[in-house]
Amino acid sequence: MRRRDPIETNTPQEQTAKPQRSRTLLIALIGVIAIGAGAYWSRQQLGRPGVDHDSRATTALAANDTATAEREWQAGIKEDPQFPDSYSKLGDLYMKAHRFKEAIALYQKAITLSPNDGTIDYRLSFAEVNSGDSEAAVTAARTATQLLPNDVTAVRQLGVVAAHAGHGDIAYAAFRRAHELDPTNRTDLLNLSTQGLFEPDLPYDRQELKIFLAAHPDDYQAWYLLSATDERLPRTPSILAEAVEAGEHALTGLPGDIRLIRVLGELYLAANRPADALKTYRKGLASKPDSNEMLHGIAISQERLGHPGTQ
Repeated sequence: MRRRDPIETNTPQEQTAKPQRSRTLLIALIGVIAIGAGAYWSRQQLGRPGVDHDSRATTALAANDTATAEREWQAGIKEDPQFPDSYSKLGDLYMKAHRFKEAIALYQKAITLSPNDGTIDYRLSFAEVNSGDSEAAVTAARTATQLLPNDVTAVRQLGVVAAHAGHGDIAYAAFRRAHELDPTNRTDLLNLSTQGLFEPDLPYDRQELKIFLAAHPDDYQAWYLLSATDERLPRTPSILAEAVEAGEHALTGLPGDIRLIRVLGELYLAANRPADALKTYRKGLASKPDSNEMLHGIAISQERLGHPGTQ
């Protein structure tokens, strides 16, 4: 009697196991191919003059021998002009030396050779803003964030240069994204709040500041921002009380900060506390004797107290 193969009685789980094993083998095969291709690429790269010069330059730079590093990268550019690292790393060296125009030209060349490396774009952005071209810096930083949308360094750089160029909406969105990518970073939250504070058409994040301050109660800059943002709200008694409390707390850590003193003085006056405003403005005048703002605040406080014309 001829042997008959059994009828398939596999469970659904068993039936899917075979295709799953096939996919696993395919992924493993792709991995082997990728490793082989990577090894081949590495061997090809190791034979490049640019790689050799880059290695020697990096060693020289680690020993603080910047002159040798510069010569090696320059030689790499001459002997292997299609190798982008020679341009970008020499650009980094010139950035540290404040040779911004030269750095910009090198970064731009590196980008033409490696257009998908967004790290070069945000380094270009930094060079552009330091050379005085804020708009070009914003353009480069935006390209970097398009290539590296989840790179917090690139996003943060866009916020910084956009704020510097006066593009408050771009800066605010960038700092918002940076805060989402790195919620524990103090600087991103403060930049976000500051941008909202000084751009009347943008929101400002009092609630996030409060959450931050609950975890970092000794961050006096954050307390200042909370008092300053509260200053912009409708001045109900509860908001004024909260703003004054934040300003007073900030003043314990920033006793000579003229911005804070101005804000707190105005809050005292709004809360009908001219005596406290007078003390605050006098403290500010002691820190900055030529401040017209402090003198004006003193005059208003004196007038509210009923004896104008004295300090």
